Amino acid sequence: MSDRSEEEEQQLQSAINRLRAKTFAKARAEPTKEELLAAADQQKPGGIEPEPSPPSPRVPSDEEIRATQPDVDGEELARLILAAWGKEVKDPPKTVPSQDDPNRQETEDDAIRAEAIRRLRVPQGIRRGQTQGLSPSQSDPRKPTESTSSDKPDTPNSNSATRLLSNPSELSASEIALWDRLAVQAKAPDPQSGGSAWQIAALACSRRAGAKIVLRQTSDSQIAFALTKTLRGYLLGPLEAHWYFGSTLMGPDALGLLSDVVKELRADLQADRIEIVVPGLNPRGLHAKQINGAFPDAKKQTQDRHAAASLAGGIEGWLSRRSNNFRRNLKRAEHRAQMAGVVFERAQPSSLAEADVLYERMLAVERQSWKGPVRKGLLEIPTFYRMLLSAYAERNCARVMIARHGEDDVGFCFGGASGGHYRGQQTSYRDDMSGLSLGTLMHFETARWLCEEGAKMQHFGPLQRAMSYKLSFCEVELPSVLSAFRG
Repeated sequence: MSDRSEEEEQQLQSAINRLRAKTFAKARAEPTKEELLAAADQQKPGGIEPEPSPPSPRVPSDEEIRATQPDVDGEELARLILAAWGKEVKDPPKTVPSQDDPNRQETEDDAIRAEAIRRLRVPQGIRRGQTQGLSPSQSDPRKPTESTSSDKPDTPNSNSATRLLSNPSELSASEIALWDRLAVQAKAPDPQSGGSAWQIAALACSRRAGAKIVLRQTSDSQIAFALTKTLRGYLLGPLEAHWYFGSTLMGPDALGLLSDVVKELRADLQADRIEIVVPGLNPRGLHAKQINGAFPDAKKQTQDRHAAASLAGGIEGWLSRRSNNFRRNLKRAEHRAQMAGVVFERAQPSSLAEADVLYERMLAVERQSWKGPVRKGLLEIPTFYRMLLSAYAERNCARVMIARHGEDDVGFCFGGASGGHYRGQQTSYRDDMSGLSLGTLMHFETARWLCEEGAKMQHFGPLQRAMSYKLSFCEVELPSVLSAFRG
């Protein structure tokens, strides 16, 4: 017998019904695996295999939900269920859209808003302006503790105050630099995805683009969350809340900073409930252990393991960790590409203008790939990837390998590198070049480039989302978990 009241039971059933409706709608909208394979013309051996759309998630029955989460109210339960699918539940549709989905079809307003945010340059010094408090639509207009231009140090220290930001442009150059440095130093499954470029671009392209950014930094630790209002309180979640790749906690004192911020928010917002979602945790790492100790009732969700290749020992070390069959096929592919006149060009844009020009070249290749007819890859969320490349360029960490045939671009391998860590984003090539193993060759040429720069790791993203050919590149598997708890 449930301990919930009749009203709570109705809320739970309503949440379940909404989940079923949205899941059914998504299943109807996504192309089938067979359709994707047909569009890809069943890629020839040696080339990149098309990535089929993930199967639609099975919606748990009412009985399964109640059996596994007996003490969670309907709103929180719905959020936790969707978090397991890489989604986040917000307020019901009558208030704001209930999904934070950057894969939705872009509207004209989306493009205009994203373009405006993309063109906001990272300031070279401290921005001399007051941060804003809660938006008028929220229940309490009072602001959490924040620093002003007169007391915010250029280099955050142990006494730095909580920053509540209405726009990423309010971040100073030193805050951006520290954020990115702490991200790549973190022993997280996906370090680059915890950095400012990925997190800010994802937030700007989501339906939570107006959410406040809660930032607190010291010289060796940081927390960065998006603050949103829910029906029964507030939610502190990652800025990127669709894939849930990057962690919001960095450094040894991150959980202490989070505790301080929650106390401030409770007082300033008169909030009884502040729910916290922290993805991208190493299950054996410091932060996961701290959360388990401080919040024994925290809900945990196992995420996809991440795949990576070590660059120790340079390119020869990288090759030594590949199979004999891989090395033999690589030599053959290099010979075929050379005979066909294919060359590889390294592109490293360092300005918005250079990034725009390069991105248009990449889009032209994508349209002629197998992904073009089914609008996958860059074409699925083009504004997001344009913003990400621009952010990488401004941070001097964009790394794009271009395959060229004569005067034409025929392939690209796009990612970002800093602090010794590279994170791949998208790879594609023209469909009429599918017999030349350009995907394999571009990843190899990228590894050679990274080794020359002294990088330590070539990261390929989650294993479940990795195309099968990538498995031959990776010998490192990094487990990841998401934790949800109440502060």
